[in-house]
Amino acid sequence: MHWLEIALFGTVLFVFTLPLIILLNKPIYSVNGKILVSPAVQTFIIGNEETPITGYYNAYVRTHVNRLQEQDIMEKALEKLDPDLQSIFIPDDSPLSLAAAILLKRVEIFHLAGSHLVGIRIEGENPYGLAEIVNSIMEVYMEKIQNEMEGKDSRRLMYLQDEKEKLEKEILAQTRVSQELAKEVGTFSFDSNDNAYNAQFESLQQEYSKAYSNRVHKENILRAYIKQAELIRQIPIDSLVEEYLAQNSSVENITRITNQQLQELQVLLSTYGDQNPNKSIIETKIQTYDEMLENLKENERIKARYIVSEKRNYELEEGLIAARSEFEAAKNAEEEILKQRNLDLANRGNISQKILNGQQIKEKIEHLRMLLNKIDARLSELQLEAKAPGRLQIENIAKRPQSPTGSKIKKLLIVFFLVSYGFITLICVFYDFFDKRIRDRKDVLHGLGSHPTWPISDYRFTGMGIVPFSRVTIDDSSNVAAKAIQSLSIRIDKERKEHNSQCAVFTGIDRRCGTTEILLNTAYAFTKLCSKILVIDAQLDHPCIGSITQTCTTKSGLIDFLHNKTDIKDCIVHDYERCIDYILPGHTPSSGELASLDLSTFQQMISDLKKEYSFIFIDAPPILLSDMTEYLALQSDMVITVIQGDKSLYQDLYMAGNILFRLKVKAIAAVLNWGAPRNLNKAQIVVSRILWPIEKILAKVLGKDPKYVKYFIP
Repeated sequence: MHWLEIALFGTVLFVFTLPLIILLNKPIYSVNGKILVSPAVQTFIIGNEETPITGYYNAYVRTHVNRLQEQDIMEKALEKLDPDLQSIFIPDDSPLSLAAAILLKRVEIFHLAGSHLVGIRIEGENPYGLAEIVNSIMEVYMEKIQNEMEGKDSRRLMYLQDEKEKLEKEILAQTRVSQELAKEVGTFSFDSNDNAYNAQFESLQQEYSKAYSNRVHKENILRAYIKQAELIRQIPIDSLVEEYLAQNSSVENITRITNQQLQELQVLLSTYGDQNPNKSIIETKIQTYDEMLENLKENERIKARYIVSEKRNYELEEGLIAARSEFEAAKNAEEEILKQRNLDLANRGNISQKILNGQQIKEKIEHLRMLLNKIDARLSELQLEAKAPGRLQIENIAKRPQSPTGSKIKKLLIVFFLVSYGFITLICVFYDFFDKRIRDRKDVLHGLGSHPTWPISDYRFTGMGIVPFSRVTIDDSSNVAAKAIQSLSIRIDKERKEHNSQCAVFTGIDRRCGTTEILLNTAYAFTKLCSKILVIDAQLDHPCIGSITQTCTTKSGLIDFLHNKTDIKDCIVHDYERCIDYILPGHTPSSGELASLDLSTFQQMISDLKKEYSFIFIDAPPILLSDMTEYLALQSDMVITVIQGDKSLYQDLYMAGNILFRLKVKAIAAVLNWGAPRNLNKAQIVVSRILWPIEKILAKVLGKDPKYVKYFIP
């Protein structure tokens, strides 16, 4: 908004400060130091880069750049200087921290683009001490980095040494536990395949398997023998008895002797006759011998049966006893071996658990020894790598400058340029902050709740220069101001067609807003949209339509009608150039005439005129200065509020809108006018007079007002 003021007055102020720039200009000496940041560092042991930083090299360099800008680096660098050089950078009786802060602002630390270098630059009017302070800063920082690296390695070594001692103690403790378990188990090897208890158990298991098989075999023999004995007892023994009897010589001898005697008796009996008395004796004797022989045979057979049966039972019992004895022996052997095996099995569980613990301890000891070997190797590597070069090293030391490298002229020009234009800008911003006038379309939106129509530009800058603003739509219809007014007339015509509106009141927020000129131009533009247009000049205390249009004002007017002295039709004046009818006040009323107006006839007058005219425009006083405007607003179909840019106050706009909203006006439109005289203070008048020729030249060159170019766009 104030670009022209800023450009003009800023340039003038900058030109006036040029001599001061020349006086302040002094030669500048500059020194540079460089630190190399290696992206890759070879190690002594590993043979490749210890910690790759290729992926984040830029961040790594920026980190060192930021660390170089720490205040403690500057303090240590100042302390390291010689006393005669310290006086250059440390003001008298000033603390070291303040001197370090000042030095930090002077030193420039940066990463040289496209390289692996960090640059340190300092400039000054005095060349003495510049190179020394840069070298001191680099040396202090390199010492700090070296100490950090050594401290880091020292902490690592201490940590690894502590871990080594812990591992050695742990290995010793585990070895003692392993020895105790070895004593309990009775072995120095915790391998399950080499354990004596396992071999003994396997031997007992084999013996038990044999004993079990032998016991089962003997049991099967015993069962078979029992079944065999039962079957043998069921076999008849007659043949055995006969065999026994045949083998018994005493029975055979007795039988043989008895048979001989019987034969002798038979022979003797055959010698006797039937009458021989000895014959019956011999027969009786023969019969007795036969009976005795049969009894003997029977007794011998019974005896033989008994003997044979008892013998067979004895033999069977003897075999059964032998089989049962063998079975019991095998069973006892099996039970004894089983008992011993179970005892060894129980002992084997405990021993196995101890062997398992021993194996775990053995593995743990092996793992601890492996870690101990790694720690020993790492300790050796760190002790060697502690001597390896770091990533940072001084590439170039700063040298004392022999001649100036430049001057302050560029910086002074930039500073004074910014100060000159910034000072004017600050004044404009400060002024705009406390300025309560309408300066933008947004102010209208905030005050009324709606955007204004196409803003009307200042015709003094955009016009031809010989046409008054009241005739812009007649004589300069292609001008941007005329186009804005034509756009307003089209919107009013749209309201007329859509809502049958026939009367519009034009009122301003305050006086001299250009309300009358805008109304006349709008009415003329409206004649192209419909015929029979009437304009009523209701600004009774300050009538101006007659003087602007040079219309005859000798006829009776609105004041006479409102005093019931004439008919309204006798007050109508026709403008042949614009083809518009006017109702003018007639004459300038006195205060008494204004107080005695009969406004009750105004409503009927509007109703009658609507029958004769297609549209009626009423030029009303500012709404905040006349209550008559409120009355006219109630009789109309719409109210056009004219707001003067850079003049109308925001609070007045808000109050006017509040009044119209309370009156419940059917339609309200806002027009932002930039062409009417503005409410300028003395400073603005002086500034406007200075800028007026320049603005006119720019307006002619550009063909429009550069100051208000943003308001030319609808």
